[in-house]
Amino acid sequence: MRPWIAVLALGCASSNNYGTNKPPTARIISHTNATRVFSNVETEFLGEVTDPDQSNESLTANWLVQGTVGCPNADINTDEGLTRCDLTITELGQLSVTLEVIDHEGEITVQSLSLEVVDGGVEYTTDLVVEDRNNYTAQGNLQIEELEVSPGAELQMDWCDITTDDRGRDVEEATLIDRMEMREFAHTPSELRDLLATGDLDIDDAVNTFIYFNGSDRCEVSVAAFRDDDAIALDPTESLVGNGQTWLFFGANNGTVPTFDPVSMLMIWAGFTNVVDAVLTDDTSGWGFVPDMLTLDHVSTVAGHDNYVLNWSALTTDVLGNDIDSATADRLFIARTSSDLVALQQSLLALEAEAEEFYRMNVGNQTATDLMLAEDKNGTVFGGFTDQGLWLVGLECSTCMYPAPLFVTVVDVEAQTTQ
Repeated sequence: MRPWIAVLALGCASSNNYGTNKPPTARIISHTNATRVFSNVETEFLGEVTDPDQSNESLTANWLVQGTVGCPNADINTDEGLTRCDLTITELGQLSVTLEVIDHEGEITVQSLSLEVVDGGVEYTTDLVVEDRNNYTAQGNLQIEELEVSPGAELQMDWCDITTDDRGRDVEEATLIDRMEMREFAHTPSELRDLLATGDLDIDDAVNTFIYFNGSDRCEVSVAAFRDDDAIALDPTESLVGNGQTWLFFGANNGTVPTFDPVSMLMIWAGFTNVVDAVLTDDTSGWGFVPDMLTLDHVSTVAGHDNYVLNWSALTTDVLGNDIDSATADRLFIARTSSDLVALQQSLLALEAEAEEFYRMNVGNQTATDLMLAEDKNGTVFGGFTDQGLWLVGLECSTCMYPAPLFVTVVDVEAQTTQ
């Protein structure tokens, strides 16, 4: 099928044809303050609703857009200010789109627009170049408990009650968690919480690290069972003495995953109590992570090639708004999922477990790479994009103690090149 492209145009005025994948502008007839209208037709087109009187170039009022968009395969009840229409067009022509807009005072306005289907003539490439506009955004918060323990006590470390991890994935059996770690940081609990939440803490920032490798299917041990790299046991009479440091106690089940992926976390500090039990549960920590995968600009390519290159040299910031560093963004992944973008927003942190295909590769200190070098966990190399499912590419930090990818974008894949 030749992918005809639908563009958003003014309903009562002559329509313009757009022969490129630059986003058209949609003007709504009546005087509204609606912020954005989205149309996703083969590739992503973004129409920004403007003030028809041209009296305000930057409208910020939030409107609630609800109801059904009048086009095939679309029944949309959207988030505030957004609507989406998915179309597959096989013939030239026009389709009408009607939006029912409800303002904050309950007033209803019906907006009639038109989609004009034209021969887009979009040329796809196997060289994928991404910029900041291609990255997703996210909001979130970290919930993590802190525990004041008895100074110098030989703590009992317990994780028997864990059934789900911090990403919402099921933990089959607590006794099968690979290892438990105690890492000491030169921060107060509040400082440590802030650094974790803002992505400014690196796992290698730890002053001391002690690990218990769980080879005996246990879920409770003494803190003295933890060892450093020299096999020296953690001595609480020297380490847990209230010296202004905070320990992070967490379980890790990621022996094959080269990113920080804790099962559950707890902050521990020595104070003036008699507490000698450190217990991890499902509620000890968790990420309130809400990604927005709907408003980013997609990149496009064509299926069936034996060479794909990703170039992120123009990327300047990560999902947290921090400057992106090629040394920190050291892991690249490629994923194919059967989920749509709305469902993906609920499961992005568990993408590796839920994706039908998932590939990774080291890209430290690079800003471009051949994607065909990526491998899945079984060592199978990436075989190229197909026109099946939803494809994503992303960048991770293998040592950052923040669970979300620094960059993720959507790759729209066409079955064949359009000339």
